[in-house]
Amino acid sequence: MRDLQLLTSAEVAQIMRLSPDTVRQLATAGTLPGRKVGRAWRFPRRAIEQYLFDLRSDVHDADMLNQE
Repeated sequence: MRDLQLLTSAEVAQIMRLSPDTVRQLATAGTLPGRKVGRAWRFPRRAIEQYLFDLRSDVHDADMLNQE
């Protein structure tokens, strides 16, 4: 667990090219994997990377279905 790297909502926003407010809204809705620590959100880097990979895979699968 020592390799756990936590990101702030601002860092996730930069990675995803979203606003920090949107990141917090997605986290509050349970769409993004994260936890509130006090008043701030923290996001495990690996969970965000997996979320983006899964999102990309879902888009690819939808594209493949549309081509059939």
